[in-house]
Amino acid sequence: MSVPHEPPSPQTENTEPEAACVPPDGRQSGRESEASSGFTKPHLTPEAEAARLKRQADEAGALRANLRRRKAQTRARAGLEPPVQPSHSLPETS
Repeated sequence: MSVPHEPPSPQTENTEPEAACVPPDGRQSGRESEASSGFTKPHLTPEAEAARLKRQADEAGALRANLRRRKAQTRARAGLEPPVQPSHSLPETS
């Protein structure tokens, strides 16, 4: 007597969704994660990149000038002598 073929039970089926595609550390490869997350770096034209770098440099210069001004205000409130202005435009490293 033959036994009718039964479909495999849910316990014997592989229920893990594509686990072989994900590395053991759980991270996806760079290209896949960028595409799926939607946070890719925009591709800028050379003109746009130059403008971005100029804005960044302008902001850095303004922040340095603001810091110098605030330090001078603090010294003035404390009654200290103002420091000698540097003869160059390079940022201070201290």
